[in-house]
Amino acid sequence: MCPLISTLISTLISTLISTLISTLISTLISTLISTCPLISTCPLISTNKTTLRYPVADGGKLKYYDIDIIGKERIRTKLGVFDTVRLRRVKGSRKTTLWCAEQLGYLPVRIEQQKNDDSPVVATLTSVSGISPSNKNLSAVR
Repeated sequence: MCPLISTLISTLISTLISTLISTLISTLISTLISTCPLISTCPLISTNKTTLRYPVADGGKLKYYDIDIIGKERIRTKLGVFDTVRLRRVKGSRKTTLWCAEQLGYLPVRIEQQKNDDSPVVATLTSVSGISPSNKNLSAVR
């Protein structure tokens, strides 16, 4: 195969995969944030469930996302150290994990997605504006 065509196909596939991952992550995040508007009523805090089920309207169809609560975990990012709730959604061979920071109203500070044994795609929050952290030690995010 011609090297130019091979490069073109490779670039097209990479772009398509990135778009699909981005769409899934955006849908998952918007679903979590829209159903968790107040920390005091957030299902991550107010229940002892290990799995959350979220209804999602997608293209005129109602789907349900089952999201497992893995547990609490302290993670370090460029913004500082966060106490997070670790969530995971598995669909087929794709696994998406979110670390949602308690101090930032459960905003995801790290998202990781992996398909099969491929290397994971990782997104980490690098800046925040418009919200005040509940932990005064996080002066970097103000």
